[in-house]
Amino acid sequence: MPERTAEPFAADRAAQRPAGAGPCPTPQQLRAMFGHNLRQMVAREPTVADLCRRLGSNRSQFNCHLQGEAFPRPDILHRICAHFGVDARILLEPLATQRPAPAPRRR
Repeated sequence: MPERTAEPFAADRAAQRPAGAGPCPTPQQLRAMFGHNLRQMVAREPTVADLCRRLGSNRSQFNCHLQGEAFPRPDILHRICAHFGVDARILLEPLATQRPAPAPRRR
């Protein structure tokens, strides 16, 4: 039987990262990055409550996102990204390192 690691699937995650990419961030680090990025973007909004209404998001759950306690559901993440003109890299990278998301293609 293979030896168990402290973190499930840690070996799988490490194998998926490109060589030289550094250590894989933990879920806690990713949530903290997302919360930090989201707070920066929300600071430009008139009120968080109004933003939540426009996004169709529950205010108390949105607070969890702002504090880095939870990730949004995929549909809410999509609305957040569309509203702020960013892509899902806001989960992984500092906001300052990102370029604006490309405009959606028209069909």
